[in-house]
Amino acid sequence: MALAGGLHRADCVIVGCLRLEIGRAHVGAGLLNPCSSEAVRLGLKKMGRETSARQAQARALGWKDIKEFIESAGEGLRADRERALLCVAYETLARRGELVALEARDMSSGRTAPARR
Repeated sequence: MALAGGLHRADCVIVGCLRLEIGRAHVGAGLLNPCSSEAVRLGLKKMGRETSARQAQARALGWKDIKEFIESAGEGLRADRERALLCVAYETLARRGELVALEARDMSSGRTAPARR
């Protein structure tokens, strides 16, 4: 995804790495670090504002995706566990931490979400 000025987020990371290398090279040669100037600091700050570090939200799994996984999960106890966990997650809308904290006693007929925290 191109950002302001045609930069991508990865380009901003590369610029930051190059800034450090340029600074080290100058200091190592006994020169002043040009990257510590106000102009460079403000330029990097502006670039940071114009580029977002936030990741795009992942696409939600639909029932079609879940059915495909259930059919291709394989055989055995581990595959059965993965299928069951996925179905519980889908039905209860539980978050990852809530799924990890689930115990057998939390599940009973009639309840659609974990009762305890």
